[in-house]
Amino acid sequence: MKVVVDSSVFIDFFRAKKGDLYDLTQLARQEKLDLYVPTVVVAELWSGLSMSEKNNENLLRNLLRPTKMFLLTRQLAENAGLLMRQGKIIDFVDAVVAATTVGLGASLATGNKKHFSKIKGIKLFEIR
Repeated sequence: MKVVVDSSVFIDFFRAKKGDLYDLTQLARQEKLDLYVPTVVVAELWSGLSMSEKNNENLLRNLLRPTKMFLLTRQLAENAGLLMRQGKIIDFVDAVVAATTVGLGASLATGNKKHFSKIKGIKLFEIR
């Protein structure tokens, strides 16, 4: 099973120590699922204030270790831009996450289900 992880899952973990991130990474380490993180999500995470703490940088690197990085390709950028032009999604990073998810035929792990509700073909991942 393929699962794309939105930045909100990481942010929930770092800010409130809640959510499914730890369980998702454990499942990926056990090879029970393939966990994908678009590289634009990594950039978004690295820009956050919580990353100014050295321990959080190291923790994020460790949490990203079992994931597969997904690069922004031309086709992916076009698909993300189309979603934005059609008004289905506003935020660029969310558009890339949505286009990645649909392109991979994956499910999406997110804490912001509303952000992705207008995207046809998005399957939301529920760990429980």
